[in-house]
Amino acid sequence: MTKNRLWVGTGGNVTCDEHAGVYLKSAIKNNPTARNHITPLDWWVVYSEASFPCETCTPWMEMAK
Repeated sequence: MTKNRLWVGTGGNVTCDEHAGVYLKSAIKNNPTARNHITPLDWWVVYSEASFPCETCTPWMEMAK
């Protein structure tokens, strides 16, 4: 994989390359330069300049304090 990009799914999920699920990781590995991937669970679009974080990278419980 290239840099840790941010992916947004049509279902509203936000993830990075590192925390992507198996389907998305496989799609990225198959075509690492694609700007979107359709997996059995969602359609993912890459956002390189998004202003929101990966859902897994963000310590949500810490932010609430």
